[in-house]
Amino acid sequence: MVGAARGALIGSGAGIPLAFATDFVAGSVGNALEQGITTGKVNVGKSLLGGAENAISQMLYGTGKLNGVKDAFLRGAGVGAVSSGLRNIGEALWPEEMPKGRGAAGAGLPGHAGRDPRGKCGSPDPFDLAETLGNRKISQGGAGYGGGFSLGGFLKDVAIGGIVGGLGSAAFYGAGRAVDALKRHVAGRGVRYREGRIVDPLEVTYDMRLNPEEYAYAVANKYGMNLRGSGQRISITFDPYHTKGPGVSRKNNPTKIVLGPQALISEEELARTISHELNHARSWLKGGWAPENTARAAENALGDFINGGR
Repeated sequence: MVGAARGALIGSGAGIPLAFATDFVAGSVGNALEQGITTGKVNVGKSLLGGAENAISQMLYGTGKLNGVKDAFLRGAGVGAVSSGLRNIGEALWPEEMPKGRGAAGAGLPGHAGRDPRGKCGSPDPFDLAETLGNRKISQGGAGYGGGFSLGGFLKDVAIGGIVGGLGSAAFYGAGRAVDALKRHVAGRGVRYREGRIVDPLEVTYDMRLNPEEYAYAVANKYGMNLRGSGQRISITFDPYHTKGPGVSRKNNPTKIVLGPQALISEEELARTISHELNHARSWLKGGWAPENTARAAENALGDFINGGR
């Protein structure tokens, strides 16, 4: 359910509020289905908590570009801590029922699958971190897991979730960088294509669809566009209400390129628009006029390159 929802969001261009709502609904429905399949009944509270965990995790991790291993670790740690904390609260509010007929020698309570090595048949999975590290107790009377809220257990789960989430995020970031480096090496480092070969478009990610500015910067970087003019940095912003052409740069604010929805029709259109407006911006920064013919020439030259003409 979560994967299908994110797949639908990728091509929709939905903003953050709609994406948050979609992630919440998908997480809630997915959690309810999981409960129904595994236990035969559904706890609405647990389902809503699962939806909140999914939506908040996506919001905390963000859609912006990761700025190094430290940034990846911190984002992953935040998501891991929040997810573990919410799950801990969920277990306290809605304790899991004790498995029936799965007693183990030395467990201490009838029907509890304890950790006594003699009770190998039906013993818990030793690789289940939630069971091994989480705050799961035997409630009084042996009715189920949980035993109420424990601040110490909650803090422990939050800390463990943060560490595991941070390390996992940092590891995936490092793996992604390694894959990117390998791609650049195979392609001859950077965008160096022989004449007659059309440039393959970027793989547009979920984050890029939610954040058009990140997509624009990725395209500018791909084609080696230097976003500077007269020693000043030129930024790119997205305005969903800009409908007078794909983009614009103005004399009274020459360090900003504004893109509209028309620029996002395709990667080629986006690259051409950035190149066109970048030429204008540099002309403004030099203190002169920004003739349309030179900007159009720069745009066409890039388009020719993209289509294998040079």
